[in-house]
Amino acid sequence: MTLDELREALADEEEEVRYRALRLSQSGLEADTPGLSALLVEALADPAWRVRKLAGQRLVELEDEDAFDAMVRVMADEDDAAARNAAADALVLAAGAAVPALLRAFGGDDADQAKFVIDVLGDIGDPRAVPRLVEALALEDPNLRAASAEALGKIGGRDSADALIGLLDGDDLLLTVSALESLVRMRMAVPFSVLTPLAERRLLRRPVLRLLTRCEGEQVLETIVEAFSDSSRGTREVAVTAFGEWRRRHDLDRVIAAELLARSDETALVSAVDDALGSSDLAVQNGALEVLASRALPQMLDEVLETAADERLEELALEALLRMGPAVSAELLACAPDLPPAARRVAYGALSRIGDERAVAPLVAALDEGDDSMRAEAARALGELGDARAVGPLSRLLGRANRELARAVVEALAQLARSEREPVLEACRERLGSEEPLRIADVCRLLGEVGTLAELPLLEVTLPHPDARVRQAAISAVGHLAGADALDALRRALADESAEVRSAATRALVEEVGHEAVEALRVAAGDDDAQVASLAIQGLGQLRDLESAELLLERVADGRSAHAPAVALAALEALDRLDAPLLGAALLRGAAHPEAEVVKEAIAIASRSGTPGATEMLLEAARHEAWDVRRAAALGLAELGDADALGPVQELLAAERDEMVAAALESALRSLEARKA
Repeated sequence: MTLDELREALADEEEEVRYRALRLSQSGLEADTPGLSALLVEALADPAWRVRKLAGQRLVELEDEDAFDAMVRVMADEDDAAARNAAADALVLAAGAAVPALLRAFGGDDADQAKFVIDVLGDIGDPRAVPRLVEALALEDPNLRAASAEALGKIGGRDSADALIGLLDGDDLLLTVSALESLVRMRMAVPFSVLTPLAERRLLRRPVLRLLTRCEGEQVLETIVEAFSDSSRGTREVAVTAFGEWRRRHDLDRVIAAELLARSDETALVSAVDDALGSSDLAVQNGALEVLASRALPQMLDEVLETAADERLEELALEALLRMGPAVSAELLACAPDLPPAARRVAYGALSRIGDERAVAPLVAALDEGDDSMRAEAARALGELGDARAVGPLSRLLGRANRELARAVVEALAQLARSEREPVLEACRERLGSEEPLRIADVCRLLGEVGTLAELPLLEVTLPHPDARVRQAAISAVGHLAGADALDALRRALADESAEVRSAATRALVEEVGHEAVEALRVAAGDDDAQVASLAIQGLGQLRDLESAELLLERVADGRSAHAPAVALAALEALDRLDAPLLGAALLRGAAHPEAEVVKEAIAIASRSGTPGATEMLLEAARHEAWDVRRAAALGLAELGDADALGPVQELLAAERDEMVAAALESALRSLEARKA
């Protein structure tokens, strides 16, 4: 494409013709083609926005100072707003490259152009513009002064902040507002002594309140609370939001916050919080709940519960209800069944933590109502209340098919056992006679949590149960209660037909028995089930059993076939943890494994351990058929840093066709060259 062809196409009535011509010019015309930049500047006035946008992008690609100057001049065109905006967008896209041209145009007589220049400099955010923008704060045109203050806020930095803070004691209201808003944008800490007099001016109060959140001292919070009585709802919402942000930022104790709020006008406080809770802004609602979590306002119960329907506000809503305390228990009990799920969850949590025993009966009733998730919440609440009346109803829910509910019930009964141990144990004994396997399994889990060696015979009776779920729960509980004394039972469980039971026994051997379990773990390491074998292998590594190194080497690969990836990975990790002499041989076997994830683990270990032969192994892996393995090997060579690999890496790079692998090899090459130098 020639320049004349582009000019002709840009004059065409069809938008698509003009757009395609610009696209073609990207590859068809060199950046230094005479007249190209002038033609592209003309295209900034095209009727179609996408043509204007592409013309601006092409101008930026030229990286031509004259083109930048031309775009700045376009911003002075009062008759074509579209062209001005297109030029401004392109200059922002050019970023730092456009700053010299913008600074050259700074201070011209055209106020509209000057405003564009200032705005663009702010959007670019280059610190080189700060000195000129600071000078512009003294211009006669108030709009330019305000624009300069806004631009400084976008750029940020200490010099910008100092200049903006210096404006706060002036008489120019527009400039002061702009300076405050910019300081808010910068999240700048402004001295309290500077902000205090400004808080008296209603038009400045909102940005001042936002800035106060970064000031230290309880007197700051007093100033924020005073704004709760402002006549403007918007200002009150900003004040409530600022209260919450200040308390969280400075971690003020709620007792101190409560004392401060107690000195404020309750009518104004209730009105401000009520408005804030009704806001659609999450930050405003957060602030209101922070106020209520510090000062008890029982009359706000309905509003808090309405807010609690939003799961993002549950935690703060709960704190607010707890601050209200027993004064709202009766109302909570009455309304909880009709609340939405999230709010009901909060209500149940509050009732349990308030500790009102009147909540036991309705919470017990809730165990038979609604869906399983609500029953689970009621169970948790009863666990926290710690009342013996809940033991029977909770124990009847053991073994439920919904495992979330079953877990909540087991946890609640375990919590109840802290104060009501005998009733819980008695319920366990009764439920062990059940014919439902899931119920027996849950009882075993519960006994494992709350029982002692005295309950061991109860669990041992269930070990030969025909249902694997029961045997799994029972062997875990026996291991937890008996520890090393359960070694024989755990060893027998390793022969169970169920892999889940064998896995449970293996976990218990590692976690509850320890070093005395090494022989049993060596047996489990040869299990046909990958999960059982992996758990045992991990345990041998965790127990630092060096005598098992040969066995672990075999579990990477036995010379005839590669083991399951999970087993091989566990064996490599265990040998790495042991730092055994056989690690090098294991890594070679891992690198030959057919599963890429195992190869990559071997690469990772070799890279950081630097075992003998690591470089050769990584170079071989860099020729692997899988690109991700080759890339991992390249990164490993860079980490290993063996300068002798420089030549082979150069050869690998020359032959590599995958871009990501090539990039990793280039990185390795630079690293090795630096090491050699």
